[in-house]
Amino acid sequence: MTSRCSGIDLSSDEEEAVHPNIDERSYREWKRRQREERRKGLERRLEEINSSKELSEELAEEKREIERILKPSYVCFETESFRTPSGDAEKDYIQELEYLIVHNELGDFIELMDRCKIDMEEFEFLVLHNLAEQIKEGNDAGGLILSKVSLYVKYALSHGKEFLLKLRAQLTNKERKRQFEEDCKKDFQETKQIFLEQFGP
Repeated sequence: MTSRCSGIDLSSDEEEAVHPNIDERSYREWKRRQREERRKGLERRLEEINSSKELSEELAEEKREIERILKPSYVCFETESFRTPSGDAEKDYIQELEYLIVHNELGDFIELMDRCKIDMEEFEFLVLHNLAEQIKEGNDAGGLILSKVSLYVKYALSHGKEFLLKLRAQLTNKERKRQFEEDCKKDFQETKQIFLEQFGP
Protein backbone atom coordinates (compact mmCIF):
# COMPACT_ATOMS: atom_id res chain seq x y z
CA MET A 1 0.00 0.00 0.00
CA THR A 2 1.25 3.48 -0.84
CA SER A 3 -0.05 6.88 0.04
CA ARG A 4 0.96 10.49 -0.41
CA CYS A 5 0.63 12.99 2.40
CA SER A 6 2.01 16.55 2.58
CA GLY A 7 4.52 15.87 -0.17
CA ILE A 8 5.72 12.63 1.42
CA ASP A 9 5.20 9.30 -0.33
CA LEU A 10 4.48 6.70 2.33
CA SER A 11 4.83 2.99 1.77
CA SER A 12 4.12 -0.09 3.82
CA ASP A 13 7.08 -2.19 4.87
CA GLU A 14 5.27 -5.16 3.32
CA GLU A 15 5.75 -3.77 -0.19
CA GLU A 16 8.58 -4.57 -2.53
CA ALA A 17 11.35 -2.10 -1.74
CA VAL A 18 11.40 0.98 -3.95
CA HIS A 19 15.18 0.89 -3.74
CA PRO A 20 16.33 -2.74 -4.05
CA ASN A 21 19.77 -1.95 -2.62
CA ILE A 22 18.22 -1.19 0.79
CA ASP A 23 17.06 -3.93 3.11
CA GLU A 24 14.65 -2.17 5.47
CA ARG A 25 14.91 -4.76 8.24
CA SER A 26 18.66 -4.33 8.17
CA TYR A 27 18.13 -0.59 8.31
CA ARG A 28 16.01 -0.89 11.45
CA GLU A 29 18.69 -2.97 13.15
CA TRP A 30 21.37 -0.57 11.90
CA LYS A 31 19.48 2.38 13.37
CA ARG A 32 19.29 0.70 16.75
CA ARG A 33 22.98 -0.23 16.63
CA GLN A 34 23.82 3.34 15.65
CA ARG A 35 22.08 4.70 18.74
CA GLU A 36 23.77 2.15 20.99
CA GLU A 37 27.22 2.76 19.50
CA ARG A 38 26.79 6.51 19.83
CA ARG A 39 25.81 6.10 23.47
CA LYS A 40 28.79 3.86 24.19
CA GLY A 41 31.10 6.32 22.47
CA LEU A 42 29.77 9.15 24.62
CA GLU A 43 30.14 7.04 27.75
CA ARG A 44 33.78 6.31 26.87
CA ARG A 45 34.43 10.00 26.22
CA LEU A 46 32.84 10.90 29.56
CA GLU A 47 35.15 8.44 31.32
CA GLU A 48 38.15 10.05 29.60
CA ILE A 49 37.07 13.51 30.71
CA ASN A 50 36.42 12.35 34.28
CA SER A 51 39.90 10.81 34.43
CA SER A 52 41.55 14.07 33.36
CA LYS A 53 43.69 15.62 36.09
CA GLU A 54 42.70 19.14 35.13
CA LEU A 55 39.29 20.06 33.79
CA SER A 56 39.47 23.04 31.47
CA GLU A 57 36.43 25.19 30.78
CA GLU A 58 36.13 23.56 27.35
CA LEU A 59 36.22 20.04 28.83
CA ALA A 60 33.73 21.02 31.51
CA GLU A 61 31.32 22.26 28.85
CA GLU A 62 31.80 19.05 26.84
CA LYS A 63 31.15 17.01 29.98
CA ARG A 64 27.90 18.86 30.69
CA GLU A 65 26.75 18.34 27.10
CA ILE A 66 27.51 14.60 27.17
CA GLU A 67 25.73 14.20 30.51
CA ARG A 68 22.73 16.06 29.11
CA ILE A 69 22.56 13.67 26.15
CA LEU A 70 23.08 10.50 28.18
CA LYS A 71 20.69 11.27 31.01
CA PRO A 72 16.96 11.66 30.31
CA SER A 73 15.38 14.87 31.58
CA TYR A 74 13.15 12.76 33.82
CA VAL A 75 13.48 9.64 35.88
CA CYS A 76 10.43 7.46 35.32
CA PHE A 77 9.52 4.93 37.95
CA GLU A 78 6.59 3.55 36.00
CA THR A 79 7.13 1.39 32.95
CA GLU A 80 3.73 1.99 31.36
CA SER A 81 4.11 1.81 27.61
CA PHE A 82 1.95 2.39 24.57
CA ARG A 83 2.82 -1.08 23.26
CA THR A 84 -0.27 -3.17 22.59
CA PRO A 85 -0.90 -6.15 20.36
CA SER A 86 -2.18 -5.05 16.99
CA GLY A 87 -4.81 -7.80 16.91
CA ASP A 88 -4.66 -7.58 13.14
CA ALA A 89 -1.73 -9.08 11.27
CA GLU A 90 -2.75 -7.26 8.10
CA LYS A 91 -2.70 -3.77 9.61
CA ASP A 92 0.05 -1.62 8.11
CA TYR A 93 -0.45 1.63 10.11
CA ILE A 94 -0.19 3.85 7.03
CA GLN A 95 -3.26 5.82 8.11
CA GLU A 96 -1.78 6.47 11.55
CA LEU A 97 1.51 7.58 10.03
CA GLU A 98 -0.31 9.87 7.60
CA TYR A 99 -1.97 11.54 10.58
CA LEU A 100 1.39 12.14 12.26
CA ILE A 101 2.90 13.58 9.08
CA VAL A 102 0.35 16.41 9.30
CA HIS A 103 -0.06 16.51 13.10
CA ASN A 104 3.45 15.89 14.40
CA GLU A 105 3.57 17.56 17.79
CA LEU A 106 4.21 15.35 20.80
CA GLY A 107 0.67 15.89 22.06
CA ASP A 108 -0.69 14.61 18.74
CA PHE A 109 1.45 11.48 19.05
CA ILE A 110 0.27 10.81 22.61
CA GLU A 111 -3.37 11.31 21.62
CA LEU A 112 -3.04 8.95 18.66
CA MET A 113 -1.35 6.26 20.73
CA ASP A 114 -4.10 6.55 23.35
CA ARG A 115 -6.97 6.09 20.92
CA CYS A 116 -5.44 3.57 18.50
CA LYS A 117 -4.38 -0.01 19.08
CA ILE A 118 -0.82 -0.01 17.79
CA ASP A 119 2.08 -2.43 18.04
CA MET A 120 4.83 0.11 18.66
CA GLU A 121 7.66 -2.10 17.42
CA GLU A 122 5.89 -2.66 14.11
CA PHE A 123 5.07 1.04 13.92
CA GLU A 124 8.73 1.89 14.50
CA PHE A 125 9.63 -0.40 11.59
CA LEU A 126 7.20 1.47 9.33
CA VAL A 127 8.51 4.89 10.40
CA LEU A 128 12.14 3.89 9.82
CA HIS A 129 11.27 2.29 6.49
CA ASN A 130 9.76 5.54 5.27
CA LEU A 131 12.52 7.65 6.81
CA ALA A 132 15.01 5.65 4.74
CA GLU A 133 12.97 6.35 1.62
CA GLN A 134 12.88 10.10 2.30
CA ILE A 135 16.65 10.16 2.75
CA LYS A 136 17.14 8.26 -0.50
CA GLU A 137 14.79 10.66 -2.32
CA GLY A 138 16.57 13.71 -0.89
CA ASN A 139 13.39 14.95 0.78
CA ASP A 140 14.83 16.62 3.88
CA ALA A 141 11.52 18.20 4.91
CA GLY A 142 9.78 14.83 4.94
CA GLY A 143 12.79 13.15 6.51
CA LEU A 144 12.84 15.66 9.36
CA ILE A 145 9.18 15.02 10.16
CA LEU A 146 9.67 11.26 10.15
CA SER A 147 12.85 11.56 12.20
CA LYS A 148 10.87 13.52 14.79
CA VAL A 149 8.16 10.85 14.85
CA SER A 150 10.85 8.17 15.20
CA LEU A 151 12.12 9.96 18.32
CA TYR A 152 8.62 9.87 19.81
CA VAL A 153 8.41 6.15 19.11
CA LYS A 154 11.86 5.56 20.58
CA TYR A 155 10.89 7.39 23.78
CA ALA A 156 7.62 5.45 23.99
CA LEU A 157 9.44 2.13 23.67
CA SER A 158 12.35 2.93 25.97
CA HIS A 159 10.80 5.17 28.65
CA GLY A 160 7.04 4.63 28.42
CA LYS A 161 4.04 6.90 28.42
CA GLU A 162 4.84 8.65 31.70
CA PHE A 163 8.06 10.02 30.25
CA LEU A 164 6.24 11.40 27.21
CA LEU A 165 3.61 13.08 29.36
CA LYS A 166 6.32 14.81 31.40
CA LEU A 167 8.20 15.77 28.26
CA ARG A 168 5.03 17.29 26.79
CA ALA A 169 4.64 19.39 29.94
CA GLN A 170 8.25 20.56 29.68
CA LEU A 171 7.82 21.55 26.05
CA THR A 172 5.29 24.21 27.01
CA ASN A 173 8.40 26.24 27.86
CA LYS A 174 9.41 28.12 24.69
CA GLU A 175 13.14 27.73 25.24
CA ARG A 176 12.89 24.01 25.90
CA LYS A 177 10.63 23.65 22.88
CA ARG A 178 13.21 25.44 20.74
CA GLN A 179 16.00 23.20 22.08
CA PHE A 180 13.93 20.09 21.41
CA GLU A 181 13.32 21.16 17.80
CA GLU A 182 17.06 21.77 17.39
CA ASP A 183 17.78 18.32 18.82
CA CYS A 184 15.35 16.80 16.30
CA LYS A 185 17.14 18.55 13.42
CA LYS A 186 20.52 17.42 14.71
CA ASP A 187 19.32 13.83 15.09
CA PHE A 188 18.00 13.83 11.52
CA GLN A 189 21.22 15.23 10.06
CA GLU A 190 23.30 12.64 11.93
CA THR A 191 20.99 9.84 10.80
CA LYS A 192 21.07 11.08 7.22
CA GLN A 193 24.86 11.34 7.13
CA ILE A 194 25.46 7.89 8.59
CA PHE A 195 22.77 6.33 6.41
CA LEU A 196 24.24 7.76 3.21
CA GLU A 197 27.74 6.70 4.23
CA GLN A 198 26.55 3.13 4.70
CA PHE A 199 23.99 2.74 1.92
CA GLY A 200 25.10 5.40 -0.57
CA PRO A 201 23.07 8.20 -2.24
